[in-house]
Parts: sequence; structure tokens; C-alpha cells
Amino acid sequence: MNIAVIGLGYVDLPLALQFARAGAAVIGLDIDPAKVASLNSGRSYIKHISDADIASALATSRFSASTDFSLIRTIEALNHHGKPLKGSKILVIGLAYKADVDDERESPSYYLMDLLAKYGAEVSYYDPYIPVIKPTREHSHWAGTKSVTWDVPTISSFDACIISTAHKVINWVELARWSGCIIDTRNAMGGVKTAPNQVWKS
Repeated sequence: MNIAVIGLGYVDLPLALQFARAGAAVIGLDIDPAKVASLNSGRSYIKHISDADIASALATSRFSASTDFSLIRTIEALNHHGKPLKGSKILVIGLAYKADVDDERESPSYYLMDLLAKYGAEVSYYDPYIPVIKPTREHSHWAGTKSVTWDVPTISSFDACIISTAHKVINWVELARWSGCIIDTRNAMGGVKTAPNQVWKS
């Protein structure tokens, strides 16, 4: 069972931890990056929850915290199309940390890819500036992964496409023709004609 808990305050965080103890895979979402960073490093900011409680939940890999709400939007979009996240083929578009560069260091796309994989999705990426992921200490498990090709058979084979970095060279009109489920975190599809429930803004 996958559960998302929105908000990580003194009521919601204990609830998220209890779900994790019961065996569910839990992602806690909050707009405060300081809270998320604290939890993911094993530190509690709530008096009646110890650091050990947080560390224990992290150690089971059943709890993580994030400021990225695009995962929830992806689950919502897939559910609308009658598909679960687990087992779905997901394409993350844009690996670079910002548009029109080839530098993927500290890119939030890595964290998104990790979350998707953690919850059972089959994850690939497309980035015209990064044809293959180089070895890094932080993301060594992705080293050697190659960008997929940009063509109809490849892009249309994915259950959903998540726009993480909006490079100007990417043809968004083609994406609209080729993909039936697009999660747009960068408003890249704003000027493109699409069908109802095809694009989900995040």
C-alpha cells in the first residue's frame, strides 16, 4: 500500500510514521524544505518524536519526505487513466538542473526518479543535453543510464511523461501528439493544444 501524507506537522508526521510502522510505503509532503531536509537526515523537529523514530522509519525504506508534489499528481493522472503507479512506465523529461544546460548536478529530477522507482514504477529519462548519466557519488545507481530516443514508438510506449526540465529545443507539440498522459511541472504545455485530461499541471 502506498500512502501520501500532506503536511508534516505535529499531527501529520506521527500519522505518517504510524502508517510506515504498519508496513505501508509512505511519502510525506510539505512545502517547507527545512522540515523535509531534517526528516530525510534523520532529525526530528517535534518534541514527542525522537530522532531514533525518524531514523528507524528511514531505515525500513518505507518513509521519505519531499517538497515535490509532482509524484502525487502523477499518481492522480495515472489513476484517471486506470493505471497504478507500480508497474507503470514513466518518462522523466529533462535531467539537467535547469533548462538549456547540460549540468545535471543537484538536479531535482534525480530525486523524482528515485521516488518513482521506490514506488514501483519503471523509470526512464529523456534529455537532449545529457545522452548518458555519468558516474557520481550521489547518484551512482543511475550511472550508465542512457536517454531514450525522441520518436513516436518510444515516447508513446510510456504510461506517463513528467516534464521536469523544460528545454527550449524539445518539441512540445510532438509530445502532445505522442503521449496521452503528461504531468507538466514547468507549464511547458501552456501554449500547446491538448485533449481534456491529457495534461496535468503540478
